[in-house]
Amino acid sequence: MLWFGAMIAAASGPLYLMFVVGSGRVARTSAKLPLMQLISAAGFIIALYAFIGMPVRSTTAIFALVVSVLGVVYVQWYVHIYSSYNRKKSQSIIKGHALPELPLEQLDGTSTTSASFVGKKTLIVFFRANWCPLCMA
Repeated sequence: MLWFGAMIAAASGPLYLMFVVGSGRVARTSAKLPLMQLISAAGFIIALYAFIGMPVRSTTAIFALVVSVLGVVYVQWYVHIYSSYNRKKSQSIIKGHALPELPLEQLDGTSTTSASFVGKKTLIVFFRANWCPLCMA
């Protein structure tokens, strides 16, 4: 029971993200990833309950509890970074308004500006956050 809880607490983050990214759908999640937090917390509670109920606590049992604690801490850290990361609403790019003058690079490596696209159908690929596996997917 102890190691089962530790595994759930520690692996919920990576497994959840692998499922979301590998599902074949557009990778979308809620802002605070509540399901991932709930699963990780449940794993920690299972591990803690099993640890408290043990008559003799071995080094292996203590290690399993530490793994579960680190798993919960990792999930909370990731959710904090993923959800906030000091992002502020852009004052320059506003929906429905013309793009400001931006220096851009085309697929062939040549430089251009956003002004060159006026009146043309254009696809602009914008990578919101290259640190986020969901954004990159």
